[in-house]
Amino acid sequence: MSSNISIIDHLLKDILIPRVARIRQNFERPVLSDVEAAVLDKLRSARVLESVRPGMRIAIGVGPWVNVPDYVAVTGEINQAILETFRSRNIVIPMPQREVRMLQARA
Repeated sequence: MSSNISIIDHLLKDILIPRVARIRQNFERPVLSDVEAAVLDKLRSARVLESVRPGMRIAIGVGPWVNVPDYVAVTGEINQAILETFRSRNIVIPMPQREVRMLQARA
């Protein structure tokens, strides 16, 4: 192998690699001036109200569009804001519970 060919080039020399193009894609991300109102508005929508019944469990997923180094801190701040909002509205999130039964082998 000549010194001008890298190991990668040598490994890939017989593999056809298609030409690629870099494409920039933007996704609209509306800026919400009142996040709490926007979330409550979605929860009050007819579709949600028809689907969710008393006693049912729901999951709310939240993910920020931030720079990678800020992701953990911002996610924690969002979770804290959600918790504080729920507490201020007396929305209780029960602790997860598991039932464990110990069965003895029959003789």
